[in-house]
Amino acid sequence: MRTGLADCLRALEDGTMEASKARALIYGYSVLAGIIQGTELEERLAKLEAGTKHEGSPRAGGLACAR
Repeated sequence: MRTGLADCLRALEDGTMEASKARALIYGYSVLAGIIQGTELEERLAKLEAGTKHEGSPRAGGLACAR
């Protein structure tokens, strides 16, 4: 994705790509980056949640609530 975006920007700077095409490609790369970032965050969150689902035992270093 990075190289595709860099190639697009270079082509725009060189005048070998029309601005409207570059704009569409850059927008597409931006949307794709957001999707990838969201997916990575979901995976990280799932791992964190799985690590804290030890019912009845407080997390290491955490505080237990008095009931």
